[in-house]
Amino acid sequence: MSRLAGWVAEISGTTLATEYAMGAFFIAYGIVVFGLAAMQSVRKPGIAVIIANLLYTIGAVAVVLADVWPLTTTGVVLDTRQRGLHAGVRRTAVLWACAG
Repeated sequence: MSRLAGWVAEISGTTLATEYAMGAFFIAYGIVVFGLAAMQSVRKPGIAVIIANLLYTIGAVAVVLADVWPLTTTGVVLDTRQRGLHAGVRRTAVLWACAG
């Protein structure tokens, strides 16, 4: 895994520490959202997840505009795909929990 993280950091323009931190964040956030999706009423947790997603998106745009990391074209594409995959996993967890 560390080779993959190093490769992604190299081609995206971020650092290895950033890739590890983002990976850990996404895993923790996914676990939290999965737990919230299992609640009997998902209205309030759903609103909280929407707000968190909006804040994450605003933060990601701010990081790109502030040029914190000189992202390559590949880095911009990976960042966009990563956000899309993360949102898809959350939706799947909510739908699965609501169906069960």
